Amino acid sequence: QQQGKQQQEQGKQHTQQQQQESQQQRRTTSISAEKYEFIKNMLLRRLWEIQQEQEREAAAAGAAEAAAGMDVDAAAAAAPSREQRAGVVQKELVEWYMQKQLERNAISSVQAAEVEFELAYKVINHMYRKEGLVSVVGAPKRQAGEDDDAFRNRLWKERRLALSPNFVPE
Repeated sequence: QQQGKQQQEQGKQHTQQQQQESQQQRRTTSISAEKYEFIKNMLLRRLWEIQQEQEREAAAAGAAEAAAGMDVDAAAAAAPSREQRAGVVQKELVEWYMQKQLERNAISSVQAAEVEFELAYKVINHMYRKEGLVSVVGAPKRQAGEDDDAFRNRLWKERRLALSPNFVPE
């Protein structure tokens, strides 16, 4: 009995420790409204530019196929689906943002870069979960043998984002 109680107590301690670690990982970040709007507007503008470019490419490809007399259904079956090519991979969007920040000399140290990187991901998540400005249009599949944490981390970086239908450019 004594051993069973010890195991229960250890299990409770382990669970409490996991909850504390989880809370630390999900800590909130406070930034000024001005900083948030700056990051948000840069990311939304980039997503809008990508969407416009993709729509022009799709229209041009459709016109070229029609002019060539191709069977549109056969061409569509061979091409990647709109969802597979729509939007941008979140990691690429954040890398673009970081590159722009470096070009502006807004990042002065490795620590500042890490903070800015994390902020970009958090702003994207806020735009998705709270404001509905961004939609997830594609996500990677779980790989064989991939544990939950590794999949969640990869999903976070590799999901495809696009502007939500609710988004209205200013």
